[in-house]
Amino acid sequence: VEIEIDDITADDVDKVSWSTDVEKSKKVDLKFAHASIELHLHDIHVVQDKHEV
Repeated sequence: VEIEIDDITADDVDKVSWSTDVEKSKKVDLKFAHASIELHLHDIHVVQDKHEV
């Protein structure tokens, strides 16, 4: 699954996070990146059409 937010995809974030040499910072960066994406997704609201057929 690829999620795009402000021209950054979750796949791009994974690649950047895993490019570091330190194992611990990889995990922290990845968790932070995914948490940030989840927060943005929670900000999305679906407005249903009030004119039902």
